[in-house]
Amino acid sequence: MRTLFLQAPSFDGYDGGAGSRYQAKREIKSFWYPTWLAQPAALVPDSKLIDAPAHDQSWDDIAHEFDDRDLVILDTSTPSFNQDIRTARLIKERGRRCQKCGRTDCRIFGDHIIEIQDGGARLDPSNISLKCGRCHTTKTLQARKERLQKGHE
Repeated sequence: MRTLFLQAPSFDGYDGGAGSRYQAKREIKSFWYPTWLAQPAALVPDSKLIDAPAHDQSWDDIAHEFDDRDLVILDTSTPSFNQDIRTARLIKERGRRCQKCGRTDCRIFGDHIIEIQDGGARLDPSNISLKCGRCHTTKTLQARKERLQKGHE
C-alpha cells in the first residue's frame, strides 16, 4: 500500500507544532522530520514522508504527491487544525482530473488561480484550480507575461 505521511502546509510562520520543533526551526535552522510521523513511515514499505512547514512547501509543491497514493496519514494539531481540515478536503475533493481540459491520464498540479506573487492566498482552497502540466504551464506563462507587461507600462 503506497502511503503518504503528511505534516501539511500551514500558515506563514507556523513551524508545525511540537514544542521541540520551535527551537529546531527558528534557532538552529535544522529541519527535523516529526518523529510522530517518521517512526511509522519507516515501518511502512513504499511510504513517503513530507514535512511541509519545515521546508516552506505550499499546496502547489506537494499536490502531485496524492495522485497515486492509496492512503494519506495527515498529522493535525490544535493551532493548525482548520488548515489541516482544508488540506484533507482538498485531497478528498480534488480527484485526478484537469479542471481546464479534463485530462485524467497525467500528473495533476494544484495551481493558484491568483498567483501568490500577485496577491493570491497561498492555502485558500478557493484559490486552487487543478490542472495538468500543459494547462498549468500555459496559465503560469500567461500570468508571467501579464506581470511583465504591467511592469513595463
